[in-house]
Amino acid sequence: MANKKPIKLSEAKILVFLENAHQSLHFVRKISSKLSMDYGYTIKILIDMYEKEWLFRDKSAANPTRTFYHLTKTGIEKLDLAKKIAAELVED
Repeated sequence: MANKKPIKLSEAKILVFLENAHQSLHFVRKISSKLSMDYGYTIKILIDMYEKEWLFRDKSAANPTRTFYHLTKTGIEKLDLAKKIAAELVED
């Protein structure tokens, strides 16, 4: 049986992005665009991360049709591992 990674590369990229990007950029279209990820795949990963309680969702008063994703305490705790995974990607 293959060893499962504690965090997928795509999850790590999203965690690091959400930590560093302005909150107004925390919506699916912008996340997928900035990280060069497929829109549908980005939605799937964000839902998985939401279900793991790494993220919470928020609606903007200015644009109630847009859902924003932000880090929870659990998501913040995963940042060190996410940064390590991202650093390994850069080194390769």
